[in-house]
Amino acid sequence: AEHFAVSLDGLKHVHEVVRKYLDTSGKLMKQVCMLVRNAAVRSAQVRGILLKMKMDERIRDIRNRHQDVCKDAAFAALRDLGVQDYN
Repeated sequence: AEHFAVSLDGLKHVHEVVRKYLDTSGKLMKQVCMLVRNAAVRSAQVRGILLKMKMDERIRDIRNRHQDVCKDAAFAALRDLGVQDYN
């Protein structure tokens, strides 16, 4: 996860996917939430990068637009990012 995030700018690409497809694909946004959660829980360095990129705000956007598909995945991503108010 760290190599993808740091060396290959992978998280920038994930952020770009959210920007481009937020309003169109709930299934894709659910996958983004799961990717963010898994990356955050495995690496404090990646978690810091995600928070610096304000990925928690993007996850909230995903949750608000795709409640039916992404509610649980977004909840878990925010929790594992260490966000205080993840509900």
